Amino acid sequence: MQKPDPFNPAAWLTRWAAVGGGWAAGHLIRPPGHDPIGANLLAAELDDDRRQALAEHLAMEMAE
Repeated sequence: MQKPDPFNPAAWLTRWAAVGGGWAAGHLIRPPGHDPIGANLLAAELDDDRRQALAEHLAMEMAE
């Protein structure tokens, strides 16, 4: 059995930015426009553990 790939918050944020999303003060900003499919697909990847990892990553970014 294969282990799932570890979640990389920085890589996820890069993909989020590629679909027009952003983040500020630890919060994700949904991309503007009327075709949110890419953003919806990325958001669907975030289970509770991944949300927590992303929140911790954003908190570390803010602390720098």
